Amino acid sequence: MGILDHSPRPKVLLIGWDSADWKIIHPLVDRGEMPMLRRVIEGGVCGNLRTLDPMLSPMLWTSIATGKRAYDHGVLGFAEVEPLSGRVRPVTAASRRCRAVWDILAAQGLRCHVLGWFASHGGQIPGGGVISNLFTAPTAPPGAAWPPAPRGTIWPEDNADVLNALRVSPEDIDGATVGLFIPRWSEIDLAQDNRPNRLRVHLAEAFTIQAAACWTLEHTEWDFTAVYFRAIDELAHHFMPFHPPRIDGVPEREFELYREVMNGAYRLHDLMLARLIALAPPETHVVLVSDHGFHSDHLRPKFVPKIPAGITVWHREHGIFAGAGPQFARDQLIHGAGLLDVTPTLLHLFGLPIGADMEGKVLLEAFAEPRPPASVPTWEDAAVMPVASVMSEQESRALLEQFADLGYVDKPSGNPSEDAASTARENQWTLARALLDGGRPSLALPVLEDLCAASPARTDFGQTLARCQTRLGLLDAAAATIDAMLETFASVGPAAILRAQVALERGDAAGSLAWLEQARESTSSEPRFWRQLGYALIQLRRWADAQEAFERLASLSPDDAPAHLGLATCHLHRQRPEQAVEAALTAVSLEFTLARAHFVLARALVRLRDLRGAEQALRTALRLAPTLDQAHQLLATLCRVTSRWDEFLIHQAARIAILKGRDEQTGRVAQLRDESRQRAALRDRAPAPTLAAAPLEPLDITIVSGLPRSGTSLMMQLLEAGGHPLLTDGTRAADENNPRGYYECEAIRELPRNPSVLAAAADRAVKIVSALLPHLPRQHRYKVLFMRRPLEEIARSQHRMRFGAPGDAAEIAAKVVPLLDKHLTATLDLLHSSPQVSLLEVDYQALIRNPAPVLAQLVNFLGPVTLPHADLMAAVVDARLHRQRM
Repeated sequence: MGILDHSPRPKVLLIGWDSADWKIIHPLVDRGEMPMLRRVIEGGVCGNLRTLDPMLSPMLWTSIATGKRAYDHGVLGFAEVEPLSGRVRPVTAASRRCRAVWDILAAQGLRCHVLGWFASHGGQIPGGGVISNLFTAPTAPPGAAWPPAPRGTIWPEDNADVLNALRVSPEDIDGATVGLFIPRWSEIDLAQDNRPNRLRVHLAEAFTIQAAACWTLEHTEWDFTAVYFRAIDELAHHFMPFHPPRIDGVPEREFELYREVMNGAYRLHDLMLARLIALAPPETHVVLVSDHGFHSDHLRPKFVPKIPAGITVWHREHGIFAGAGPQFARDQLIHGAGLLDVTPTLLHLFGLPIGADMEGKVLLEAFAEPRPPASVPTWEDAAVMPVASVMSEQESRALLEQFADLGYVDKPSGNPSEDAASTARENQWTLARALLDGGRPSLALPVLEDLCAASPARTDFGQTLARCQTRLGLLDAAAATIDAMLETFASVGPAAILRAQVALERGDAAGSLAWLEQARESTSSEPRFWRQLGYALIQLRRWADAQEAFERLASLSPDDAPAHLGLATCHLHRQRPEQAVEAALTAVSLEFTLARAHFVLARALVRLRDLRGAEQALRTALRLAPTLDQAHQLLATLCRVTSRWDEFLIHQAARIAILKGRDEQTGRVAQLRDESRQRAALRDRAPAPTLAAAPLEPLDITIVSGLPRSGTSLMMQLLEAGGHPLLTDGTRAADENNPRGYYECEAIRELPRNPSVLAAAADRAVKIVSALLPHLPRQHRYKVLFMRRPLEEIARSQHRMRFGAPGDAAEIAAKVVPLLDKHLTATLDLLHSSPQVSLLEVDYQALIRNPAPVLAQLVNFLGPVTLPHADLMAAVVDARLHRQRM
């Protein structure tokens, strides 16, 4: 799989500004205060970038980098529980379960660098470099000496000395610099108001990553460089309440002191952008993105929920996308872009196919000369391994405290079990919301049920469970969930809106209006009230009233795609097809994946006798939602009008199948209801959970592990011959690389997200690749047989397996062996330090040359009872299969 024939080879600079928002940028650009971004926009493309739910930065930036959602890439928050130790640690490169775009590009021989990106700590890129998100993290208290960045921050480590010298301490940010953002800062009593010092911290972080980025662009060879800046988000959480116009509750004096901080932050980022572009060659493609926006106007929240990550209520669903370079169009507005589209678009820019397991699309309208995108089934490769975490416990704790200060995680309680339980709970909460956002409500349902049962006071859990139940048609259950929460709501409004939604799903539009009347007083300033009111009025066919509701919604939230879809629907039924087309086009420009907006657009175009345009809109709607029966019906009608009878029959048959499927869905709802009741019954019978939850009967499991191509299949064959029971499934057939088979169990790949898969391995031996060992649950006991083989042999064997050719030995050794060595060292350190693990390292070469001593060592380690036929094992060893020799 190689780069396609598009020359010269592109060069791409990807820049991430966390929380950057067009609502602030456009006025600054119009006033000439962000001249570099103006040049990018006018010389290239720009548009909204729709975010994902939940709007948590580690999850979102990993989705930007991988083209996949959280349930696939595995980064669910700022922290996670390390399975073997049970301690809470910040997410690292080892947390990510799939390839990032820089991994894919580096595998094609491109020189890639990544700086500051979330979940990059401990990461390595063959032929490139990594400066992780910990590079900017404060590592010393105010006034103390500024030490080097933590281990695992800089790779290759040869660059550590020069890069550490570039780190900027908050102590380096002088009063003159602070004065550029807060002109009257000297009037502030810092003992009472610490915000100027918070400004210094975040400016130091921005300057640190900027210095490292400039050094990288000046002193390294690169084809792709990704740089992430977090300061806009951090500063917004401190200073956005003071951004003009002044909102209720903000004292006049504080407003005057801090009103220009956010504008100053954007101006600073424009200056840094200008410097980075100046250091890049003229042919460079510059891509600027943000993970979400940040409320800066009348929609700024009145309060922040006192729950972990409650401050995300400030986040807005539309971030920014801008790009300029030889392949991009000029002065072009793009529509319908989302976070998952960034990686596919970057791959396409480099002439590479898109992974079919990526959920996003190529932004073809961004290209001056669009070409059809190619695809491959996947870019994932088991031979490319994440590295184990290299953060010390002290470093982990310091970074977690920083996240807690920002409000993204709970402050550590001092009780490790309690902290682990809290972290696991919040990550499950993220997983459930990601599943819902990704259109997988049936998978989210059991997760949400467990969360609500364990934390009944968390109304955010309950509200989301009710929405999930409603989407699945479990309307009685949704009503019961809402009613159970009524006493915990501060006001009746949120619960009443949910009840209105349930009533509407039941077809009771009048009942929905009654519930909305109860919510009006407390929620009429919120977009969700007007959205739900508009839906109810549409069902009652009160088109003028519905239009008024959606106009109110659009005035409150101009970027709300459902508001414009509602307006399009109202205009259509009020015989205003031109206005319906305009509103529908606005809706799809804001949220291209909104299939119903394309359908309403088609209906309006039919009214205007634009049948070709209508047909195109219908095909788009069906590509996004193949079960939209009304679209099939209208497209069948257009085919009949144009005498395309074969296609007419296809769409008629599709519609009949969809309607039949709805009858089957009734049965599916009953099945979901029964499964939910069974889970509730099991929870009621189960003993009350404790914070230090652990099975009463730990399992004894034998694990065969090692780097891929280190001899693990041979060890499984030895155990089989010796009479040790194995856990395998035969899914992966034998081939020329492993003529005797792989001896794998496919389900073990689910270990990071589903540790219960190990239950089937009790008293058996199972093959687990080294990259998965950090995810072993700590409650079990493990005997690990770890295969050791010269890394040069492993690297050559992996190369032959992947590409079908031996490759250049010197090049492979230079690029791959250091990566394998770092991974091996970290993995063995983890195993040696775990009290749950008994470890035997097996020398593959020694086993091949003289099996008897190694087999005796193996019998002594596992015990003769475990290997009743040990005398048969030596016959398995075949030196002819040792093909990649030193």
